[in-house]
Amino acid sequence: MTVEQARAVMTGYIAELSRVNDVPVRETGFEERVAGAWVFYWNSVEFLDTGKFEAQLVGQGPTLVMDDGTVHQGSSNERPIDVLARVQA
Repeated sequence: MTVEQARAVMTGYIAELSRVNDVPVRETGFEERVAGAWVFYWNSVEFLDTGKFEAQLVGQGPTLVMDDGTVHQGSSNERPIDVLARVQA
C-alpha cells in the first residue's frame, strides 16, 4: 500500500472519529512506515491549530493502517511496534 492509499483510509477513519466523538480531529501530517503498515497520528483540530494544551486529546496513540486496509488504533502507552505485535498475535 502506498502512503497516499493509506492516507485515504486514514482520512475516512478520521472523519468517522470526528462524527462519532463530536470533536473535529485531524491527522498531524507525520507518518512513518513499519513492517506491513503505515503509522499515523492525530489530535483535535483546535490543538493542532492553536497549540493550546487544554485542547489536546489524550489517550490515543499511533494509528496503523495495515497494507490490507484495516485500521488499528494504539493507546498512548504503545509504540507502533507494540500495536503491530498486538494485532499480529
